[in-house]
Amino acid sequence: MEQNPEANVDIIGFVTKTSSGSIKYITNPDDSYLNQQLSWGHGFAVISALAAVARDVKVIFMDIDMGADPYGFEKGEYLMWWWIYTYQASKDIDIVSWSQSTDIHFAYPGSQTQQLWSLLINKGVIMLASAGNLGTYKNLNVTTEVEWKYPQYYTAWYAIGSIDHETRSGDNSNKNHRTYYSSWYESYTSGNHIVNWLEPGHGVPVLTDPKQVGSIFKGTWVYGNGTSISAPYLAAIIALIITGYHNGIGSSTDPSVQKVIEILLYASSRSTFYQLTGYGYVDAYIAYGKAYMEGRLAA
Repeated sequence: MEQNPEANVDIIGFVTKTSSGSIKYITNPDDSYLNQQLSWGHGFAVISALAAVARDVKVIFMDIDMGADPYGFEKGEYLMWWWIYTYQASKDIDIVSWSQSTDIHFAYPGSQTQQLWSLLINKGVIMLASAGNLGTYKNLNVTTEVEWKYPQYYTAWYAIGSIDHETRSGDNSNKNHRTYYSSWYESYTSGNHIVNWLEPGHGVPVLTDPKQVGSIFKGTWVYGNGTSISAPYLAAIIALIITGYHNGIGSSTDPSVQKVIEILLYASSRSTFYQLTGYGYVDAYIAYGKAYMEGRLAA
């Protein structure tokens, strides 16, 4: 993806936990650890959505243990969040975008992990989580109704749902229901969760199946669905806000989290909060323009 002319990103690192429990920060694309990654297609699609909006954005991949390979962090593991906190300044980490909510247990983070989340927010980091699909927004196992904790359960995270103006229901025969990938899946009146913002989640072009063509790798563009795609869309808009602020102020000084949220609200489609749709969707052009003006005013 560093070489892809259609959705270019700058992948500056890959962080994983080895089988011995140590942290390994990989910057060499030929590192043997990368060859053992067996579950990467989802991350590739998610980052292509991010890169389509914020070109040349710098990305650090965090390797989550999905059971497909012998490496990676548990989802709520303190060690992973300790690394993000420790290297936040030197790696200039401004945004954490999480797109693993679908029927996967988000391990109960201990108080130390939650404290690191608060410390990251105090350092100016904005944390976004996909709201989950197919009922997972309830923080329940859809099959057993056992309570699970997804990122959006915790107030440190902003939950991002999907815009869905369709009533197609996929493999669900009830045409009165939204699709699995909408901001709320149940009937129009029974939603009982909260999302903060919405972004596109149907028919979003994403890259899959990367193959080398000549001297570069190219993927196949397909239409992706899901809140997994919605979260990096908002992450990309926040990256544009930070860039616009930098351009306005004429330096690399970042806007505060409060300032970023103010700009997001200014560019949102709703002026008031609604439980099922949050503040609506964010207009990227308006957000960038507002950020640039705020930077000029702060200069």
